[in-house]
Amino acid sequence: MNSLIREVMKVPIYQDYKFELKEGFITTNIELFLTIFNISSQKDRIHCPYCDHIETFMYYSSMRSENVSYGHGKVYRINSNDYFEYDDTKIHVNRISKGNPRVVNVQGYYCSMDISHKIDMYFALSKSDKEIVIRKIGQTPSPYELGLNTTLEYKRILDKFESFGDYQKSFIHNVYGDRIAELLYLRRVFEKIINKLIDDKDIVKELTIKKIKYLRENSKLDPETEELSGIVHGLLSKGIHELDDSQCGELSASLRYFIELQLIHLQQQDEKSAKLKKLKSTLNSLHEDHNKK
Repeated sequence: MNSLIREVMKVPIYQDYKFELKEGFITTNIELFLTIFNISSQKDRIHCPYCDHIETFMYYSSMRSENVSYGHGKVYRINSNDYFEYDDTKIHVNRISKGNPRVVNVQGYYCSMDISHKIDMYFALSKSDKEIVIRKIGQTPSPYELGLNTTLEYKRILDKFESFGDYQKSFIHNVYGDRIAELLYLRRVFEKIINKLIDDKDIVKELTIKKIKYLRENSKLDPETEELSGIVHGLLSKGIHELDDSQCGELSASLRYFIELQLIHLQQQDEKSAKLKKLKSTLNSLHEDHNKK
């Protein structure tokens, strides 16, 4: 499985992926580059907008005409003139001609439960002396349709903190490239979680940084990421009040991922509590029944 496929599907139309060139080679973000060309991995678990639940999506087509081995590496032919060579550590792109964007790839994936359920993405490539830029130029269903459904994954826990609407709005603003507004709604989600988790009326009146300190001291946040809580809230606020859309865009993916980790942790805690409650009830009933015998 390759989670990069899922992330690429969520990316807005006209989003650029930039790959720095050094002496004709790409040496960073190799897996992302190969994912766009359906090479790195060809399946992932994705929310199917037709089945309305998570299913395995399999790669089924692209515009590529050739992908063959050579020595210890491989060749990927984009068209009759352009191709690149690659291995695990680098991608050699000298055989890709410079110029304006042209369509280079169509990714197609189908749902393993119903092959008529398909997701297609379209990309264009341009090359200069310093970088290669791959732009998403189309997708069906759209990133909006596809991604909005994925927010339902956290609906139950978000409803508990009265923040599902804010979370969906943050995603909508992300899709349309309004990154300042995206951070605004992500901060609302985070602050609502913080306030709901606090059980001390005096602490609720304090500044957010003191609330976070209280939650950390009382083990209320995800223990693996709690040390980042103050940093995340600070970056969210800085983005809203001081940065432009482009700068906020550099922050949004990491900040959203932090919020998702908190939601995952809270969901797991709720599920554990529910299972523990059921277990205690069952064992107590069994204990009483056996004591009567």
